[in-house]
Amino acid sequence: MQNEGVNFDLFCWLVGFLWLLDLICYLPMFSVFFGKIEERGYLGENPGYTRKLKLAWLASSLSLMFGNRLLKLAASCFFYVLYRHYYIDTRWSSIRRGGGAPGFMSHWAALYLVLLQFSAFLDPSGALPSQIWWVMQVDFAVIMICAGTYKYMVGYLHHDGMEYGCVNPFWGYFWPVFLKLNPSHWWFRLQNWLASGVEFAAGIMMLFPATRVVGAVAISLSFLYVALLPLVKFMQYYNLFANRSLPGPLQKWVSTYANKVPLIMWRVFTPDVTNFYLRIYEEEPERPLLDEATLKITHWQNPLLKLRFWHVTESIASVSVFTTLKYFPSNRKLFDDKLMRYSLSLQHALGRPLKRLRYEYISIHKMPDRFVFVHVGNFRGDFDTQQVSEEKLRPDFDFTAPSKFSPVRESASVGSFTPK
Repeated sequence: MQNEGVNFDLFCWLVGFLWLLDLICYLPMFSVFFGKIEERGYLGENPGYTRKLKLAWLASSLSLMFGNRLLKLAASCFFYVLYRHYYIDTRWSSIRRGGGAPGFMSHWAALYLVLLQFSAFLDPSGALPSQIWWVMQVDFAVIMICAGTYKYMVGYLHHDGMEYGCVNPFWGYFWPVFLKLNPSHWWFRLQNWLASGVEFAAGIMMLFPATRVVGAVAISLSFLYVALLPLVKFMQYYNLFANRSLPGPLQKWVSTYANKVPLIMWRVFTPDVTNFYLRIYEEEPERPLLDEATLKITHWQNPLLKLRFWHVTESIASVSVFTTLKYFPSNRKLFDDKLMRYSLSLQHALGRPLKRLRYEYISIHKMPDRFVFVHVGNFRGDFDTQQVSEEKLRPDFDFTAPSKFSPVRESASVGSFTPK
Protein backbone atom coordinates (compact mmCIF):
# COMPACT_ATOMS: atom_id res chain seq x y z
CA MET A 1 0.00 0.00 0.00
CA GLN A 2 1.65 3.20 -1.20
CA ASN A 3 0.23 6.61 -1.99
CA GLU A 4 1.60 10.11 -2.56
CA GLY A 5 5.11 9.12 -1.53
CA VAL A 6 3.94 7.40 1.66
CA ASN A 7 4.99 3.76 1.94
CA PHE A 8 2.53 2.27 4.44
CA ASP A 9 4.03 -1.21 4.07
CA LEU A 10 7.42 0.11 5.17
CA PHE A 11 5.76 1.80 8.14
CA CYS A 12 4.14 -1.53 9.11
CA TRP A 13 7.45 -3.35 8.78
CA LEU A 14 9.29 -0.86 10.97
CA VAL A 15 6.60 -0.88 13.67
CA GLY A 16 6.44 -4.69 13.61
CA PHE A 17 10.22 -4.90 13.98
CA LEU A 18 10.24 -2.47 16.92
CA TRP A 19 7.47 -4.39 18.68
CA LEU A 20 9.39 -7.63 18.12
CA LEU A 21 12.35 -6.00 19.90
CA ASP A 22 9.92 -4.88 22.61
CA LEU A 23 8.83 -8.48 23.13
CA ILE A 24 12.45 -9.63 23.47
CA CYS A 25 13.16 -6.91 26.05
CA TYR A 26 10.00 -7.73 28.02
CA LEU A 27 10.71 -11.48 28.24
CA PRO A 28 12.58 -11.40 31.61
CA MET A 29 9.61 -9.60 33.25
CA PHE A 30 6.75 -10.60 30.97
CA SER A 31 4.56 -12.23 33.61
CA VAL A 32 5.05 -9.21 35.88
CA PHE A 33 3.87 -6.70 33.31
CA PHE A 34 1.39 -8.76 31.32
CA GLY A 35 0.18 -11.31 33.88
CA LYS A 36 -3.51 -11.34 34.67
CA ILE A 37 -4.43 -8.61 37.12
CA GLU A 38 -6.17 -9.84 40.25
CA GLU A 39 -7.89 -8.04 43.11
CA ARG A 40 -6.36 -4.61 43.90
CA GLY A 41 -4.04 -4.94 40.92
CA TYR A 42 -1.73 -7.62 42.29
CA LEU A 43 -0.07 -9.64 39.60
CA GLY A 44 -0.87 -13.33 39.51
CA GLU A 45 0.91 -16.30 37.98
CA ASN A 46 -0.76 -17.77 34.90
CA PRO A 47 1.82 -19.50 32.67
CA GLY A 48 -0.76 -20.60 30.10
CA TYR A 49 -2.07 -17.08 29.61
CA THR A 50 1.35 -15.45 29.30
CA ARG A 51 2.63 -18.21 26.98
CA LYS A 52 -0.28 -17.66 24.58
CA LEU A 53 0.21 -13.91 24.78
CA LYS A 54 3.89 -14.22 23.88
CA LEU A 55 3.10 -16.41 20.87
CA ALA A 56 0.35 -14.05 19.70
CA TRP A 57 2.73 -11.09 20.08
CA LEU A 58 5.43 -12.88 18.08
CA ALA A 59 3.01 -13.91 15.33
CA SER A 60 1.51 -10.42 15.11
CA SER A 61 4.92 -8.74 14.89
CA LEU A 62 5.94 -11.06 12.04
CA SER A 63 2.57 -10.49 10.33
CA LEU A 64 3.15 -6.74 10.35
CA MET A 65 6.57 -7.29 8.84
CA PHE A 66 5.84 -9.98 6.24
CA GLY A 67 2.09 -10.66 6.11
CA ASN A 68 -0.53 -9.80 3.51
CA ARG A 69 -3.11 -7.04 4.00
CA LEU A 70 -5.51 -9.23 5.96
CA LEU A 71 -2.78 -10.48 8.31
CA LYS A 72 -1.54 -6.93 8.81
CA LEU A 73 -5.06 -5.82 9.74
CA ALA A 74 -5.48 -8.71 12.21
CA ALA A 75 -2.07 -7.99 13.76
CA SER A 76 -2.86 -4.28 14.08
CA CYS A 77 -6.14 -5.08 15.84
CA PHE A 78 -4.37 -7.47 18.23
CA PHE A 79 -1.80 -4.87 19.23
CA TYR A 80 -4.43 -2.17 19.61
CA VAL A 81 -6.53 -4.30 21.98
CA LEU A 82 -3.42 -5.41 23.91
CA TYR A 83 -1.97 -1.93 24.31
CA ARG A 84 -5.34 -0.34 24.98
CA HIS A 85 -5.85 -2.62 27.97
CA TYR A 86 -2.37 -2.61 29.50
CA TYR A 87 -1.13 0.86 28.52
CA ILE A 88 -4.29 2.99 28.64
CA ASP A 89 -7.27 1.45 30.46
CA THR A 90 -5.16 0.37 33.47
CA ARG A 91 -2.76 3.34 33.32
CA TRP A 92 -4.15 4.95 36.47
CA SER A 93 -4.98 1.76 38.40
CA SER A 94 -1.99 -0.51 37.75
CA ILE A 95 1.35 -0.10 39.52
CA ARG A 96 2.99 -0.53 36.09
CA ARG A 97 1.64 2.94 35.17
CA GLY A 98 0.88 1.85 31.62
CA GLY A 99 4.55 1.77 30.66
CA GLY A 100 4.75 5.57 30.83
CA ALA A 101 5.46 7.43 27.61
CA PRO A 102 6.76 4.29 25.78
CA GLY A 103 3.45 2.54 26.47
CA PHE A 104 1.45 5.57 25.38
CA MET A 105 3.32 5.80 22.07
CA SER A 106 2.92 2.07 21.40
CA HIS A 107 -0.85 2.45 21.80
CA TRP A 108 -0.75 5.57 19.63
CA ALA A 109 1.04 3.72 16.81
CA ALA A 110 -1.30 0.71 17.09
CA LEU A 111 -4.36 2.95 16.81
CA TYR A 112 -3.12 4.54 13.61
CA LEU A 113 -2.08 1.17 12.19
CA VAL A 114 -5.68 -0.04 12.63
CA LEU A 115 -7.06 3.12 11.03
CA LEU A 116 -4.63 2.89 8.12
CA GLN A 117 -5.38 -0.79 7.50
CA PHE A 118 -9.17 -0.37 7.70
CA SER A 119 -9.09 2.71 5.48
CA ALA A 120 -7.12 0.79 2.85
CA PHE A 121 -9.89 -1.83 2.69
CA LEU A 122 -12.58 0.84 2.46
CA ASP A 123 -10.81 2.97 -0.13
CA PRO A 124 -8.35 1.11 -2.40
CA SER A 125 -7.60 4.39 -4.21
CA GLY A 126 -5.52 5.52 -1.23
CA ALA A 127 -7.30 8.83 -0.65
CA LEU A 128 -8.72 7.81 2.72
CA PRO A 129 -5.42 6.34 4.04
CA SER A 130 -3.69 9.56 2.99
CA GLN A 131 -6.11 11.59 5.10
CA ILE A 132 -5.49 9.27 8.07
CA TRP A 133 -1.76 9.72 7.53
CA TRP A 134 -2.23 13.51 7.59
CA VAL A 135 -4.12 13.36 10.88
CA MET A 136 -1.40 11.11 12.31
CA GLN A 137 1.30 13.64 11.40
CA VAL A 138 -0.66 16.51 12.95
CA ASP A 139 -1.21 14.46 16.10
CA PHE A 140 2.48 13.58 16.37
CA ALA A 141 3.43 17.21 15.80
CA VAL A 142 1.17 18.30 18.67
CA ILE A 143 2.73 15.65 20.93
CA MET A 144 6.22 16.98 20.16
CA ILE A 145 5.18 20.61 20.63
CA CYS A 146 3.57 19.82 23.99
CA ALA A 147 6.61 17.85 25.19
CA GLY A 148 8.96 20.69 24.26
CA THR A 149 6.67 23.34 25.74
CA TYR A 150 6.36 21.54 29.07
CA LYS A 151 10.13 21.15 29.36
CA TYR A 152 10.51 24.87 28.67
CA MET A 153 7.97 25.76 31.36
CA VAL A 154 9.39 23.51 34.10
CA GLY A 155 12.94 24.81 34.05
CA TYR A 156 14.96 23.26 31.23
CA LEU A 157 16.06 26.70 29.99
CA HIS A 158 16.99 27.58 33.58
CA HIS A 159 19.45 24.69 33.53
CA ASP A 160 17.23 22.42 35.60
CA GLY A 161 16.38 19.34 33.58
CA MET A 162 18.44 16.85 31.59
CA GLU A 163 21.41 16.84 33.95
CA TYR A 164 19.39 14.95 36.58
CA GLY A 165 18.49 12.24 34.10
CA CYS A 166 22.07 11.99 32.84
CA VAL A 167 23.54 11.29 36.30
CA ASN A 168 20.59 9.27 37.63
CA PRO A 169 21.26 5.49 37.65
CA PHE A 170 17.58 4.86 36.85
CA TRP A 171 17.62 6.69 33.53
CA GLY A 172 20.86 5.89 31.72
CA TYR A 173 23.66 3.37 31.38
CA PHE A 174 26.47 5.97 31.40
CA TRP A 175 25.62 7.84 34.59
CA PRO A 176 29.09 7.21 36.12
CA VAL A 177 30.60 9.15 33.19
CA PHE A 178 28.23 12.11 33.48
CA LEU A 179 28.63 12.15 37.26
CA LYS A 180 32.24 13.29 36.75
CA LEU A 181 31.10 16.49 34.99
CA ASN A 182 30.41 19.81 36.67
CA PRO A 183 26.64 20.54 36.92
CA SER A 184 27.19 23.73 34.91
CA HIS A 185 29.10 21.90 32.15
CA TRP A 186 28.27 23.07 28.63
CA TRP A 187 27.13 19.55 27.71
CA PHE A 188 24.24 19.67 30.17
CA ARG A 189 23.28 23.18 29.05
CA LEU A 190 23.27 22.02 25.42
CA GLN A 191 21.13 19.00 26.30
CA ASN A 192 18.58 21.19 28.07
CA TRP A 193 18.31 23.54 25.10
CA LEU A 194 18.05 20.67 22.62
CA ALA A 195 15.54 18.66 24.67
CA SER A 196 13.11 21.56 24.81
CA GLY A 197 13.88 23.48 21.62
CA VAL A 198 14.31 20.64 19.16
CA GLU A 199 11.09 18.90 20.23
CA PHE A 200 9.14 22.13 19.85
CA ALA A 201 10.77 23.08 16.54
CA ALA A 202 10.36 19.57 15.12
CA GLY A 203 6.67 19.63 15.97
CA ILE A 204 6.18 22.99 14.26
CA MET A 205 8.04 21.83 11.15
CA MET A 206 5.91 18.70 10.93
CA LEU A 207 2.82 20.89 10.60
CA PHE A 208 4.15 22.60 7.47
CA PRO A 209 6.04 20.12 5.27
CA ALA A 210 6.69 21.47 1.80
CA THR A 211 5.31 18.37 0.13
CA ARG A 212 1.91 18.36 1.84
CA VAL A 213 -1.19 19.50 0.00
CA VAL A 214 -3.18 21.50 2.51
CA GLY A 215 -6.90 20.86 2.12
CA ALA A 216 -10.08 20.02 3.94
CA VAL A 217 -10.08 16.86 6.01
CA ALA A 218 -12.40 14.37 4.35
CA ILE A 219 -13.18 12.36 7.46
CA SER A 220 -15.51 14.11 9.86
CA LEU A 221 -14.31 12.18 12.91
CA SER A 222 -10.70 12.92 12.06
CA PHE A 223 -11.58 16.57 11.59
CA LEU A 224 -13.34 16.58 14.96
CA TYR A 225 -10.31 14.99 16.62
CA VAL A 226 -7.93 17.59 15.19
CA ALA A 227 -10.38 20.37 16.04
CA LEU A 228 -10.65 19.24 19.67
CA LEU A 229 -6.88 19.07 20.24
CA PRO A 230 -6.53 22.81 21.04
CA LEU A 231 -9.43 22.69 23.52
CA VAL A 232 -8.03 19.67 25.36
CA LYS A 233 -4.52 21.10 25.50
CA PHE A 234 -5.84 24.48 26.67
CA MET A 235 -7.74 22.76 29.47
CA GLN A 236 -4.70 20.78 30.62
CA TYR A 237 -2.38 23.80 30.70
CA TYR A 238 -5.11 25.99 32.25
CA ASN A 239 -5.67 23.41 35.01
CA LEU A 240 -1.98 22.91 35.70
CA PHE A 241 -0.43 26.35 35.37
CA ALA A 242 -3.37 28.63 36.29
CA ASN A 243 -4.64 26.21 38.97
CA ARG A 244 -8.22 26.79 37.80
CA SER A 245 -10.98 24.67 36.26
CA LEU A 246 -13.26 25.16 33.29
CA PRO A 247 -17.02 25.39 34.01
CA GLY A 248 -18.16 22.13 35.65
CA PRO A 249 -19.83 20.18 32.81
CA LEU A 250 -17.23 21.31 30.24
CA GLN A 251 -14.33 20.39 32.54
CA LYS A 252 -15.82 16.95 33.19
CA TRP A 253 -16.53 16.24 29.51
CA VAL A 254 -13.12 17.37 28.24
CA SER A 255 -11.30 15.48 31.04
CA THR A 256 -13.23 12.30 30.21
CA TYR A 257 -12.50 12.72 26.50
CA ALA A 258 -8.78 13.33 27.16
CA ASN A 259 -8.48 10.16 29.26
CA LYS A 260 -10.41 7.98 26.82
CA VAL A 261 -8.62 9.02 23.60
CA PRO A 262 -6.08 9.47 25.41
CA LEU A 263 -4.41 12.90 25.39
CA ILE A 264 -1.89 13.43 28.17
CA MET A 265 0.45 16.08 29.55
CA TRP A 266 3.98 15.13 28.53
CA ARG A 267 5.93 15.36 31.80
CA VAL A 268 8.61 13.01 30.48
CA PHE A 269 12.13 13.35 31.91
CA THR A 270 11.43 16.41 34.05
CA PRO A 271 13.15 17.02 37.43
CA ASP A 272 10.12 15.88 39.46
CA VAL A 273 10.78 12.44 37.97
CA THR A 274 14.56 12.41 37.59
CA ASN A 275 15.96 14.23 40.66
CA PHE A 276 15.81 11.09 42.83
CA TYR A 277 16.21 7.34 42.60
CA LEU A 278 15.76 4.33 44.86
CA ARG A 279 17.74 1.57 46.46
CA ILE A 280 15.72 -1.49 47.47
CA TYR A 281 16.78 -3.98 50.16
CA GLU A 282 15.21 -7.07 51.59
CA GLU A 283 15.31 -7.04 55.39
CA GLU A 284 15.65 -10.05 57.71
CA PRO A 285 17.95 -11.16 56.21
CA GLU A 286 19.55 -8.10 54.62
CA ARG A 287 19.89 -8.54 50.85
CA PRO A 288 20.20 -5.87 48.14
CA LEU A 289 17.62 -6.14 45.35
CA LEU A 290 18.41 -2.83 43.66
CA ASP A 291 21.39 -0.53 44.12
CA GLU A 292 23.89 1.30 41.92
CA ALA A 293 25.75 -1.94 41.18
CA THR A 294 22.54 -3.50 39.81
CA LEU A 295 22.32 -0.71 37.24
CA LYS A 296 25.89 -1.08 36.01
CA ILE A 297 26.94 -3.38 33.18
CA THR A 298 28.82 -5.60 35.65
CA HIS A 299 27.40 -7.60 38.60
CA TRP A 300 25.23 -10.35 37.09
CA GLN A 301 24.56 -12.44 40.21
CA ASN A 302 20.79 -12.31 39.57
CA PRO A 303 20.42 -11.80 35.79
CA LEU A 304 16.59 -11.89 35.64
CA LEU A 305 16.23 -9.30 38.38
CA LYS A 306 18.95 -7.18 36.79
CA LEU A 307 17.24 -7.26 33.39
CA ARG A 308 13.96 -6.29 35.04
CA PHE A 309 15.50 -3.21 36.68
CA TRP A 310 17.30 -2.33 33.46
CA HIS A 311 14.00 -2.02 31.60
CA VAL A 312 12.85 1.59 31.33
CA THR A 313 9.27 0.69 32.24
CA GLU A 314 10.52 -0.64 35.59
CA SER A 315 12.08 2.74 36.36
CA ILE A 316 8.80 4.36 35.34
CA ALA A 317 6.81 2.01 37.59
CA SER A 318 8.95 2.44 40.72
CA VAL A 319 9.42 6.20 40.33
CA SER A 320 5.69 6.68 39.69
CA VAL A 321 4.97 5.11 43.07
CA PHE A 322 7.07 7.78 44.80
CA THR A 323 5.96 10.75 42.68
CA THR A 324 2.53 10.04 44.20
CA LEU A 325 3.93 11.81 47.28
CA LYS A 326 4.39 14.96 45.16
CA TYR A 327 1.24 14.71 43.08
CA PHE A 328 -1.16 13.73 45.90
CA PRO A 329 0.44 14.91 49.17
CA SER A 330 -2.85 14.84 51.10
CA ASN A 331 -3.65 11.25 50.09
CA ARG A 332 -1.02 9.21 51.89
CA LYS A 333 -3.16 6.06 51.67
CA LEU A 334 -2.79 6.14 47.87
CA PHE A 335 1.00 6.08 48.17
CA ASP A 336 0.99 3.34 50.83
CA ASP A 337 -1.28 1.16 48.69
CA LYS A 338 0.90 1.62 45.60
CA LEU A 339 4.09 0.84 47.50
CA MET A 340 2.70 -2.41 48.92
CA ARG A 341 1.40 -3.45 45.51
CA TYR A 342 4.81 -2.77 43.97
CA SER A 343 6.46 -4.70 46.83
CA LEU A 344 4.20 -7.67 46.13
CA SER A 345 5.25 -7.58 42.47
CA LEU A 346 8.88 -7.94 43.60
CA GLN A 347 7.95 -10.84 45.87
CA HIS A 348 6.20 -12.45 42.91
CA ALA A 349 9.30 -12.01 40.75
CA LEU A 350 11.59 -13.52 43.39
CA GLY A 351 9.29 -16.50 43.85
CA ARG A 352 9.61 -16.65 47.63
CA PRO A 353 7.91 -14.99 50.62
CA LEU A 354 9.47 -11.79 51.96
CA LYS A 355 9.14 -10.24 55.39
CA ARG A 356 9.96 -6.60 54.73
CA LEU A 357 11.41 -4.39 51.99
CA ARG A 358 13.31 -1.15 52.61
CA TYR A 359 13.23 1.57 49.97
CA GLU A 360 16.04 4.08 50.35
CA TYR A 361 15.16 7.45 48.83
CA ILE A 362 18.26 9.02 47.21
CA SER A 363 17.92 12.69 46.32
CA ILE A 364 20.23 14.16 43.66
CA HIS A 365 21.59 17.57 44.71
CA LYS A 366 23.50 19.97 42.47
CA MET A 367 26.48 21.61 44.18
CA PRO A 368 28.54 24.36 42.48
CA ASP A 369 31.16 21.88 41.30
CA ARG A 370 29.58 18.42 41.52
CA PHE A 371 26.49 16.26 41.92
CA VAL A 372 25.81 14.71 45.32
CA PHE A 373 23.63 11.66 46.03
CA VAL A 374 21.99 12.19 49.43
CA HIS A 375 20.22 9.39 51.31
CA VAL A 376 17.34 11.43 52.76
CA GLY A 377 14.97 8.75 54.03
CA ASN A 378 13.67 5.19 54.13
CA PHE A 379 10.28 3.67 53.46
CA ARG A 380 9.50 0.14 54.64
CA GLY A 381 6.81 -2.15 53.34
CA ASP A 382 5.88 -4.88 55.82
CA PHE A 383 4.30 -7.97 54.26
CA ASP A 384 2.83 -9.27 57.52
CA THR A 385 0.97 -6.10 58.47
CA GLN A 386 0.58 -4.68 54.93
CA GLN A 387 1.68 -1.34 56.40
CA VAL A 388 4.18 1.27 55.18
CA SER A 389 6.43 3.20 57.57
CA GLU A 390 8.52 6.29 56.86
CA GLU A 391 11.92 7.18 58.34
CA LYS A 392 13.21 10.68 57.54
CA LEU A 393 17.02 11.02 57.75
CA ARG A 394 17.14 14.68 56.74
CA PRO A 395 14.62 16.69 58.79
CA ASP A 396 14.67 19.57 56.29
CA PHE A 397 13.80 17.37 53.30
CA ASP A 398 10.21 17.28 52.05
CA PHE A 399 9.23 14.20 50.03
CA THR A 400 6.08 15.98 48.82
CA ALA A 401 7.81 19.10 47.48
CA PRO A 402 7.96 19.46 43.67
CA SER A 403 11.17 20.56 41.96
CA LYS A 404 12.23 24.21 41.86
CA PHE A 405 10.46 25.27 38.66
CA SER A 406 7.70 22.66 38.68
CA PRO A 407 4.06 23.80 38.35
CA VAL A 408 2.87 20.51 39.86
CA ARG A 409 0.09 20.82 42.41
CA GLU A 410 -2.44 18.35 43.74
CA SER A 411 -5.30 17.56 41.38
CA ALA A 412 -8.84 16.46 42.14
CA SER A 413 -8.28 12.84 41.11
CA VAL A 414 -5.82 10.45 39.51
CA GLY A 415 -5.56 11.04 35.75
CA SER A 416 -6.91 14.59 35.94
CA PHE A 417 -5.34 18.06 36.00
CA THR A 418 -8.44 19.60 37.57
CA PRO A 419 -7.25 21.54 40.67
CA LYS A 420 -8.31 20.07 43.98
